[in-house]
Amino acid sequence: MTNNIEEGAESAWEKFSFVLNLIINGTIALIPANLAIKFLWELGLHGALVTTAIWCGFIYLAGLAREKIGNIKNSNQSKQQQTTNEVKNIKHKKSKKRKVWAVIIAVFFIYNIFFYHQPNEQNIEWLKTDKNSDYSERDGNLYRNTKYNFRIKFPEGWDIENGSGPNIVQKAVKGNHTISIGVKEKANKFSDKTVTIKDVMNITDILEGVQEQPSAEIIDYGESMLYNKPTYWVKYSATYTTLDITMHAIMTQYQLLNNDIFYFITAGSTSDEYQSIEAEIMKSISTFVIEDY
Repeated sequence: MTNNIEEGAESAWEKFSFVLNLIINGTIALIPANLAIKFLWELGLHGALVTTAIWCGFIYLAGLAREKIGNIKNSNQSKQQQTTNEVKNIKHKKSKKRKVWAVIIAVFFIYNIFFYHQPNEQNIEWLKTDKNSDYSERDGNLYRNTKYNFRIKFPEGWDIENGSGPNIVQKAVKGNHTISIGVKEKANKFSDKTVTIKDVMNITDILEGVQEQPSAEIIDYGESMLYNKPTYWVKYSATYTTLDITMHAIMTQYQLLNNDIFYFITAGSTSDEYQSIEAEIMKSISTFVIEDY
């Protein structure tokens, strides 16, 4: 009888092994924690540390709630028996709580490292790119777009043309060489205008987008700065076929984010000509400026 009373007086933290306890508390916290994470994402707050903190907080609250419920169920037991049980187990309780929190933190850091992904392009709703020529201004090889507030100086002697495709607003071509400027505007605005591309996606998302092309092969990639904005870049080879003509090309693309607008600059040439034109292409890309003043 005494053993049964002592077992019933155990708190919710001690009644279950810490592994089972973690699973139960995690299940209870699943819905409210996900709702809180989604809400913070809408405010522009996300990341592994934020997600881990939210999960740990809700799991802790779930544990407290279960412990409180357990204490209420045992409130009819004699105070002497309850006090005796608490004194007997207080040292074990503190030790087990530390173990539980160590496991919680480890599990959710592992979860964030291997399974958590920040929002990528597939999660973003885009506005239709406005390619109205009224927003385009040209002065020699200098192109300015007043709708999306940027300018770039294309190489001398290149032909500047309207962009092809749904998101390319302008391009410059010379023989097999090309530089194009595209934009995508986010429909649901970020509340924080200081958000950069590194806050909403990682370089893996960019690489996966490139590799969706059947013949694309990544040559190199990395992070850089363009107009003082964090920028992802990727260099890749691809094969394009138009009618009876097949062309092997090398392309370089830079992507950055400013004020809810993603800018992507794509430049390249045929594989045998790219090296000779690469310096001129990179010089042009370096002139890209966002006019957000």
